[in-house]
This record gives sequence, C-alpha cells and structure tokens, in this order.
Amino acid sequence: KDLKGIGKDVAKAKALLAEAGKAGGLKLEMQMPPSPLFVRMGEAIKAQAAEAGLDITLAPTEAGKMMQNSLSHNYQAMLSFRTGREDPDGSTYRDFHSEGPFNRMKYSNPKMDALLVKARSPFSMDERKALYLEIQQLVIEDSPMVFLLVMPTGQAMTAKLKGFTHYPTMEVYLKSAWLEK
Repeated sequence: KDLKGIGKDVAKAKALLAEAGKAGGLKLEMQMPPSPLFVRMGEAIKAQAAEAGLDITLAPTEAGKMMQNSLSHNYQAMLSFRTGREDPDGSTYRDFHSEGPFNRMKYSNPKMDALLVKARSPFSMDERKALYLEIQQLVIEDSPMVFLLVMPTGQAMTAKLKGFTHYPTMEVYLKSAWLEK
C-alpha cells in the first residue's frame, strides 16, 4: 500500500520521446499471447500509447515462440504474464539483477544489484520485507518491466482429489496427490 506508481503523464512521455530523438513518434511491435484477454489488453495499451506518439503493432504470438523470443532478446515490446513465488527472491533476482538469467530487458542498475544481493542474506522477515519494498519501488521508478494487474489464480478439481497443494506459481505438482475411490 505504500508503493507509489508512476501514473499516466502523456506530456512527459512525449518529452522523453523527443529527448530520445523520436519527437515524430515511434513505431514498434508488441508480442503477446494470442488469447482474447491479452489481445484486448494489447488494444487498450495501443490506444493509450498512441496519445504519446507510439504506434504499436499488435503481434499475437504462440507461447513457446514468445519464450524463445524473450530469452534471445528478439522483441521490441512484450505483453506477458508472470507467476508468483513463495519467496520474492525467486521472482526478482533472476529478472532484475544485471546478471540474472531471465533479465530479458538487459536492465542494469548497481543499486538494484546491491539490494538484491543484500536481500538474499539471512535477515528477519521485517528486514527482508523492507528490502523487497525498496526493490519494488526501484522497479516502479526505473520501469524495466511494467506490472499492469494481478489476476487471481485457482484450480478446479473433483472432491476425490486428495493431497493436492495449490501453488501461486500456477505449476501443478501431483507427486503427493491421489484420487480417492
């Protein structure tokens, strides 16, 4: 609740484009899963970005190809989804440390690197929470990745399924699960 977003500022976006030598606008392609939900989100982003001079071509792309493109840095913009982890380190270090294996944006900030390393040390939960809040605020300020929304996850199953655990990663592990007769 204490995190402050960057908000919408069309004038500032136009100024940043001009500063980057793109005062006449910028064309780019945004890959996204081909599902109706993501296409609608892409359409909303395209309309809002047009106000600032961005001309976005929507490119619905199959999930495997998107993953391949993201890991090989073969994209201009990408609308995708992320899943949570039980420990925030699993979702932050890999994406936002300059040497993180999933740093698809080639993001590099020495302050972020130092915070991420420090947050891996054995602190109390209160100390870790404070560090991860600082990390989250830096992600908002630098915006190497923009988080648009949080969608609830859920799984439907028969009452006969026993020993099943729901994980926020949306991964399904059935090693300890069984069907009751």
